[in-house]
Amino acid sequence: PLIAAGSQTTTFAGDYWKTHHLRVTTTESTGWNFTGTGCGATGCSVLNSSASANRVALGASASSGTYMQISACEMQSQLGYALYSSGSTCRIIDCWIHDSSQGVKTGNANAWSMIGNLIEQCGSGIGDIGASGGLTLVNNTIVHCGTGILASGAAVNLVAINNLIAYNKLG
Repeated sequence: PLIAAGSQTTTFAGDYWKTHHLRVTTTESTGWNFTGTGCGATGCSVLNSSASANRVALGASASSGTYMQISACEMQSQLGYALYSSGSTCRIIDCWIHDSSQGVKTGNANAWSMIGNLIEQCGSGIGDIGASGGLTLVNNTIVHCGTGILASGAAVNLVAINNLIAYNKLG
C-alpha cells in the first residue's frame, strides 16, 4: 500500500511498531517518524520529495536508548537526509539509500550497525558522524557520492570492516 502523506508526517507513536512493505511519499520535514522503542521497518520505501532543504525521509526522534531496525528498505530524500536518528540504537540491514543530499545522518548515535547496505548518488553517503557511542559498518557499498564517509574529529568507536567505498569525490 501507498501512503501519499503530502505535507503530513507519518508518525508511528508508541513502542514496538513493526511495518512491512509500505510505501510512503511525503514533503514534510520528517516524512516517516518512529517515536517509540523497539520499532522497525522491513521491505518499505520512503521518498521525501520536498523542494526544501534538510528534510528527512525516515527518522527516529525518540530519546536515547531507543532500538530501531530497518531492513530491506529504500530511502530517499531529494534535498535532505534519507535516514536520520540521533541517540537511538539502530540496525540498518540490506537497505538501498540513494539520491539524497545525505544518505545517513547518525548525529550522536549510540551503537549503530550498518550491514550490507547500498548507498549511492548522495552528496554524502554517511555523514555528520559526531561523538557517537559506536558505529559499525560491515559489507556496505558506498558509491558515486560527493563524500563516502564524513566523520568529525570527535567520532569515537567507528569500525569499518569489508566495505566498498569507491567512485566518490572524497573517501
